[in-house]
Amino acid sequence: MRKSKTNPLIGSHSGGKYIWKDKLLLAYALFLVFFSFSALILVLLLFYPNSYYSNNYLRALGFLLLGLPVWLVYSLLRLRFSYVTSKGIRVGNAYFKHGSDIVLKQKPVFLFWGDIKDIRVVNKEYPGNIYGSHLVHFLQVKTKHNESYECTLLDYKGFIGTVVRLKKTGLFSKKSRYINELEEVKTK
Repeated sequence: MRKSKTNPLIGSHSGGKYIWKDKLLLAYALFLVFFSFSALILVLLLFYPNSYYSNNYLRALGFLLLGLPVWLVYSLLRLRFSYVTSKGIRVGNAYFKHGSDIVLKQKPVFLFWGDIKDIRVVNKEYPGNIYGSHLVHFLQVKTKHNESYECTLLDYKGFIGTVVRLKKTGLFSKKSRYINELEEVKTK
């Protein structure tokens, strides 16, 4: 985690209780598929040397095929999504760059409630192919030391509901895209 130059507490995890966690179930499913596929190839290469993979060219091809699922598993393990604790917010590193391309924009950073100046939930529209465009939601957090962090937010309604339950609605910016949904959650 990145420590702030102006505030040494930013970036250190407080150990608070998880209240809400953003998750991508597809990432877990892909992890299981790629891990299973790479384990199958590894078993074939190591334990059956006299079988179909006994040819050196086919064995080299098997190790090349093993590299792709291992790289994909590694990429999925590096994804860190946001979560909310009783002491603050961790801004993750997943960022949808265009459509379905995920890049790791920054290191995950934990911010205490007292250090947060502004929270915004915004959306960006990405043009699609024949199916039309789609919206991707983003969490933008600005600290009192003018540091900004942004990451993809998959369950924005859960995030807004959790912040409302913690009575931290004063941190939401008036420019937040979902300020009207914030008012709906307050009235329920």
